[in-house]
Amino acid sequence: MIRLAGFKGELPRIHPRLLPEDAAQVAENTRLEDGTLVPLNAARLAYTFTTDTVSFFRRPDGEWLGWGAVVDAVPGPVAELRTYVTGDGPPRVIADIASAQNFPLRLDPPDTAIVATIGPEVVDVTTAEATFFTCTFVTVLDEESQPALLSNELILSSNVTVTLTIGATPPPGRGINRVRIYRSQTNALGTTNLYFVAELTVEAAAAPWVHDLEANPLQEGVVTADYTPPVDDLKGIVACANGIMAAFSGRDLYFSEPYRPHAWPQKYSLTMDFPIVGLAALGSSVVIMTEGTPYIAQGSTPDAMVNTRIEQNLPCVAARGIVDLGYSVAYPSTEGLVVVSPDQGARMMSRGLFTRKQWDDMAAATFIAGQHVGRYIFSHLPEGATERSIKVIDLSGEQPYLIRATEVAEAMFFEIGTGKLYLRVGARQIFEWDDIDGAPKPQVWRSRLYNLPGLTNFGAVLVEADGDTTDSELRVYADGVLRDTITRFNEVDRLSGDFLAIRWEFEVRGTAVVTAITVGGSATEIGGGT
Repeated sequence: MIRLAGFKGELPRIHPRLLPEDAAQVAENTRLEDGTLVPLNAARLAYTFTTDTVSFFRRPDGEWLGWGAVVDAVPGPVAELRTYVTGDGPPRVIADIASAQNFPLRLDPPDTAIVATIGPEVVDVTTAEATFFTCTFVTVLDEESQPALLSNELILSSNVTVTLTIGATPPPGRGINRVRIYRSQTNALGTTNLYFVAELTVEAAAAPWVHDLEANPLQEGVVTADYTPPVDDLKGIVACANGIMAAFSGRDLYFSEPYRPHAWPQKYSLTMDFPIVGLAALGSSVVIMTEGTPYIAQGSTPDAMVNTRIEQNLPCVAARGIVDLGYSVAYPSTEGLVVVSPDQGARMMSRGLFTRKQWDDMAAATFIAGQHVGRYIFSHLPEGATERSIKVIDLSGEQPYLIRATEVAEAMFFEIGTGKLYLRVGARQIFEWDDIDGAPKPQVWRSRLYNLPGLTNFGAVLVEADGDTTDSELRVYADGVLRDTITRFNEVDRLSGDFLAIRWEFEVRGTAVVTAITVGGSATEIGGGT
């Protein structure tokens, strides 16, 4: 007697005769989440763009964004709803679509130093000291630039006024609406710092401004001195813990100032040995996939990041194949599917799934991937194929296994807040994968090849199932020939008894939820029912 239960997916590396009892030769459009055969649901059309789209993103407010290039887009670590984008030209920040608050992320300091002149008062030489002025730009998003170059030196005392001429003109298209003015002061230890004295609107700053030292006392010190703007070719942006963002250019990894995503101080940058392909943020760690070995940078603040090289030659071959699984990150390498986590390092998870040739034939460099219920879902263009196909690798158990799907996708986006995976089909349509309210898709699950020690005939079969079974069937193959098609589920049915065979296979088709299959020599052997 043969009993099949606790169904699992495919292990393409293993010969059909040598597969484990619960493994499949074919597993298509099936979930396999709880050991039963449950069909995936059809995808739901969720949105249609009006122009051709390569990458897409859904903001927390439900707004869909699309680009004609491969981009990375993430929410920012700020109270307001902002999206930070790299890959489509210089990095950008999108704050409010309705009011067109879509700006370059780069915020340069004023390009002209303040010109300062002393008013009509007489300087008190007993308290006078050398003084400098500078200014910064401030945007409608409360982003503040680095300071401009220092003004000319003045010898001032607190009883005088100073006229400041701010010659810098804010560049258009960056949302700059204010100018902040700072004044230097030297303390008893001889250290000179800059302190805030006033904030002017851009319009007010266009005219000479009279600064009364007594009426405008020094306040907090300048904090933006190291707020280097991001480089124009920044890529792969991710949001880390503690308000930090990370991105890369070439071999250099950059970190933003905490909760200040417009500021990317050069002093925080780290350099890898190989060109960076992509990033993933796992808590306070950043996993760096490169064209050579992977790295993990860890630290609670950007100035405390410690970079560790994982001494395994596992290059990432497709940036769009990188998937953040929450607890780890998966990516396609030349050797197979790699999973990296801060506590376990890099592990080759697909070694038991595919031979090297099978993996090569899948064309890992074409992977476009996402995740759903913790599974790695990828679209690829296999060697010799003319269109993409989707496959699922379940990484939840000790032995990963494969499931095939009949959907197609040119891009993917996983929405963390809802746990939904979206697929781009064609140039404009976005579908929700495995829609909870969608119609079940016909599934196919084919058992291992049972190679019995001698010629055998099975006389009866019982297929245990839940729900509607009217469109489902069990196909019985003997020595490669289809011998029986069973459509009566949940009761013992007879099989053809006029032949003997050595090799037996059992294939479920349809939308029924199948919990077990039992095949025996007779109805009595099976037990007579459910």
